[in-house]
Amino acid sequence: MKNLPSMQCKQGKVLLYLVEDDPDDQYLFQEAMSGTDIPHTLTIFGNGMELLTWLLKVPTNSPDIVFMDIFMPIMNGIDCLKKIRTQPNIRDVPIVMYSGTMNRTTKNDLLSLGANRCFAKPASLHKLRKKINKCILPIFNHH
Repeated sequence: MKNLPSMQCKQGKVLLYLVEDDPDDQYLFQEAMSGTDIPHTLTIFGNGMELLTWLLKVPTNSPDIVFMDIFMPIMNGIDCLKKIRTQPNIRDVPIVMYSGTMNRTTKNDLLSLGANRCFAKPASLHKLRKKINKCILPIFNHH
């Protein structure tokens, strides 16, 4: 598992991007974040192409961290991860990949492609909150 780099939190808040096509999973992520003590701003993208277009449009749009689903229409998370890692202005954006299923091979493949962390979507809100906190707290506590 790669370390998540320390990023400059904007205005004392962690700037999070969620890339997820499923409205139920978007809602669950929002609920998980609302139950944390981490000040944050969350922006949601429906697929990898939306995120990539936004990041390339204005490189200063880079977030502190991206949580990205693997399976999405138009551009899936793996293709988006690969493209981000080839772009000089955005290649260092911390990316956490997640999916409903995550075996060891998939996790190792994602890490080798440049993901900073990977996890399977937990079944409960409490477990999701713990996974998210584990990814965000090192960034937030650094500042």
